[in-house]
Amino acid sequence: MIVENFFIRAFDKARRGDYQGAILDYTQALQVNPGDAKAFNNRGFAHFMIGDYPRAVSDYTSALQIDPRFGEAYYNRGIARFMGGDYEGSVTDYTQAIQLRPRDPKAHGNRGFAHLMLKNYPQAIEDYTAALGLHPEDAKAYYNRGVAYLGLEQYGAGLADLDQALQVNSEFAEAYNKRGSAYFELGQVQEALQNYSEALRLNPALAEAYYNRGVAYGELGQVQREIEDYSEAIRFHPEFGEAYYNRGIARFMVGDKQGALADYTKAIQLNPEDARGYSNRGFAYHSLSQLLAAVADYTVALQLDSNLAEVYSKRGNARFDLGDVPGAIEDYTEAIRINPDYAVAYYNRATARFDLGDVLGEIEDYNRTLRLDPNFADAYLNRGLARLRLGNKREALVDFRKAASLFEHRGDGVMHQQILDLMQTVTKK
Repeated sequence: MIVENFFIRAFDKARRGDYQGAILDYTQALQVNPGDAKAFNNRGFAHFMIGDYPRAVSDYTSALQIDPRFGEAYYNRGIARFMGGDYEGSVTDYTQAIQLRPRDPKAHGNRGFAHLMLKNYPQAIEDYTAALGLHPEDAKAYYNRGVAYLGLEQYGAGLADLDQALQVNSEFAEAYNKRGSAYFELGQVQEALQNYSEALRLNPALAEAYYNRGVAYGELGQVQREIEDYSEAIRFHPEFGEAYYNRGIARFMVGDKQGALADYTKAIQLNPEDARGYSNRGFAYHSLSQLLAAVADYTVALQLDSNLAEVYSKRGNARFDLGDVPGAIEDYTEAIRINPDYAVAYYNRATARFDLGDVLGEIEDYNRTLRLDPNFADAYLNRGLARLRLGNKREALVDFRKAASLFEHRGDGVMHQQILDLMQTVTKK
C-alpha cells in the first residue's frame, strides 16, 4: 500500500474515533516517509485523543523539527503540554503559534488560559482582550478575562466581564457561579446566593456552586443549609476535599462531633498534606475527651507546618488536660514565640503556671494577656485570685471589680453576681 493510502485510511479512522487504528496507520505511513510533518502532527493528535499527552508532545516536536513554521503543530503541542500540566511550555508554544498565525483567536485564548493557570493575570487579560478583538462574541473569553480580573481583586472589571459573558450566553452556569463568588468577596452575600442558585438551576450537577452557596449560607449563620449544600457538592464530586473539610466545621458547630470527625478524616485522606484537617480533627477529638488522639493529630499538623501558633496552643490545652503541665507550658511558650501578640496563649500559660504554684509567673502572663486584650474578663478574675494568694487584697479587688464590670457588659449575669459575692467575702476578711 502506498503512503497516501495509509495516510487517508488513518485520517478516516481518526474521524470515526478509532484513534488506535489511526496511530497504527500513521506509523506505517511514517515508516515509508519519515519526513512527513503532517503525519507526525496527525498521529500526535490521535495520541492526544486517547490521553497519551507525552507521546502527543513527542510527535508534535518531530513535526516541528521537520517544519519549524508549522503553526498548527505549535498550537497542538501547546494544548498537549497544557493537558500534561506544563503550563510554561504551553505558553511558549502558543506564542510561536501566534507569531505564525497572529489573527487566530483560539491561540490567544488558549495562551490566556495557560497564563490564568500560572496566575499571570495581567498577561491573561492581555491575551483575552486580543482574542475578543478577533472574536467579540466569545462568552468563554469574557468569562476567563473576568476570572483574571478577580484574581487581581479588580472586582468591578471582573463583574463587567462576567455580565458580558452572560449577555452573550444567558445559560452560562459557570459564569453565574463565578459572579456569585465576586459578589461574595464584595460582601454582597444575598446577591451571591442568587447567582449560585441560578447557576444550579442551569446546571444542577455543578458541585462548585453547591460548595460556594454553602460557604455563603455559613456566612449568614444558616448552618443547616450550609451542611446540605456541602453534602450536595460531595454527592456530585465525591473527591471534593474542601467540601468535606467545611462540612466538618459546620457539623461540629451544630454538635455533630462524630460527623465532624468522619468529615475531617475524609478530608485528610484526600489531602494528607493539609495541616488544617489534622488540627480540626484534633480539636474534635479533644472535645470528645479523646486526648491522646487529639495530641497525635495536633502533632501531625505541626510536623506539616511548624508555624501554627494556634495549634501549639491547642496541643498545650490537650497536654494540660492530660496532666502534662510542663509539656503544656512548652507548647504555649512556642505559640508565643511564633506570635508574640497571642493573648490567649499567655492566658493559657498563666493557668498552667498556677498548677505549678508559680504565682509570680502566672501574674506576669496575665499582665501580658491584658496588655494585648484589655477586655479579657477571665484574665482580670484570675489575676485577682493570684494577687489575693499573695496577700495583695487591694489590687485583687481592683481586678475583681473590672472583671465584674466586663462580665456584666457581656450579659453574663451569673459570673457578674459570683464576683460581687467574692468581693463581699474578701472585703469582710
